Amino acid sequence: MDLNQYLDPATISSLQNWGYVLMLILMIVEGPIVTLIAAFLASLWVFDIYLVVILGWIWDISWDFLFYSIGRFGWNIFENKTAIKNQKESRFIQKLDHLIRTNLILAILVIKFTPYAPPIGLTYIGKMQVDIEKYLIASIVLSIPIPLLSGLVGYHIGIVNTLMNKYSGTTLILYILWAIGTISFAVWLFIFLRQKSIQILNQEESISGKIERNTKADKPIDV
Repeated sequence: MDLNQYLDPATISSLQNWGYVLMLILMIVEGPIVTLIAAFLASLWVFDIYLVVILGWIWDISWDFLFYSIGRFGWNIFENKTAIKNQKESRFIQKLDHLIRTNLILAILVIKFTPYAPPIGLTYIGKMQVDIEKYLIASIVLSIPIPLLSGLVGYHIGIVNTLMNKYSGTTLILYILWAIGTISFAVWLFIFLRQKSIQILNQEESISGKIERNTKADKPIDV
């Protein structure tokens, strides 16, 4: 694809000079989608794909640290924002509680791949006073998949489009198959991690339910 067909040289130059700043600002609203679009533009040589993924990764870590900090250092200040407002949120926290105490890495993985869970779950981890060093190490590692997958999908969508205009015959088919395979793998991995998170939460609900029943059974009966 010739980008000059859609954008004038001045706009392309502005994107190359200020696009990374704009990218960071837009990531406040929706990190993965912005990473995907920026990766698509990287396939057209507007951005550097490695910088796009790294910025998405850094921003993901920054949000993790912000939510943790609210829970650990400012829970009372932000109580109205962070309070558990309904039964669904309450059940989610109950499932997470045991998981956080037994396996922090799995807990953060579940939170990251559960829709709308990070503000609640990561803030709760901070409220539980989880060791900040362990939390940051886990966050740094577990923040890799989402920007990486978004970058892979966006970049290869752009590559397919470019190759269709540049190659033909067997070469084009091989490139397209490679791109489709990469995109399919990224989408499958994302779905797999999300389904795994749901499965883990369901297991934790069963475990926490058993613990709660056993605790009640062990309580002395008042005479």
